[in-house]
Amino acid sequence: MKTDEERLRDSQRAWIDEIVEKHGETYTSIARKAKLTPTTLTRFMNKEADANHNLSAKTEAKIRAVFSDVAIKRPELIRVSNLSHVPIVGVVQAGLWQSDFVLSEYTAAEFIEVTPDPRYPHFQRVAFRVQGDSMNLVYVPGTVVLAIRFYDLGRNPRTGEKVIAVRQSNGVEEATVKEIEIMPDGRVALWPRSTNPEYSQAIIVPDMSALAPFADDGGHPEVRIEALIVQSIRLE
Repeated sequence: MKTDEERLRDSQRAWIDEIVEKHGETYTSIARKAKLTPTTLTRFMNKEADANHNLSAKTEAKIRAVFSDVAIKRPELIRVSNLSHVPIVGVVQAGLWQSDFVLSEYTAAEFIEVTPDPRYPHFQRVAFRVQGDSMNLVYVPGTVVLAIRFYDLGRNPRTGEKVIAVRQSNGVEEATVKEIEIMPDGRVALWPRSTNPEYSQAIIVPDMSALAPFADDGGHPEVRIEALIVQSIRLE
């Protein structure tokens, strides 16, 4: 399949050939009348030389000024988009636990278009809107964050990563956004990053077993680190 550049080159060559046929000109005479050096067209029109450049807009304008009765037929350029449609599957509260948290892409009513992430080319991404100000040094309220589940990544979180943490209390799932720190004694600290002094304390999780699935009874608060934030999008 030809590229847009190749299709434009074909169109420009067909235009020059139409001028030759209609006016009885040669490539050299067209160039001279347009005040171009003869080789500008002879080289461009020499298909055997496999010219891989197109006529510039300035060169086109000079030719059109002399041969305005022959219109160039520009091809309809084919736009190829590699954007991915990532579902916005819920909201996460920066500071408090957000009880309206959802994590199923099948419930998404809104999508955001983003370019592929070369670091994670084969992983499903989901997006969330951030509310609250406990992470406003990193994510202002309204920021959309894109995340990949640690289950899919097949690894545990690492210190310094921004994560979505989820807890379950009496059968209800709630979520928040934090920066993670794996402490020397094995405990996990989930830190806010905020200008608000109210948010200065970390949430402490006993150990990395917090990554395990929730208990079936759902009868006590329990925290797991659900997803790694890999990208954020916000309006300036």
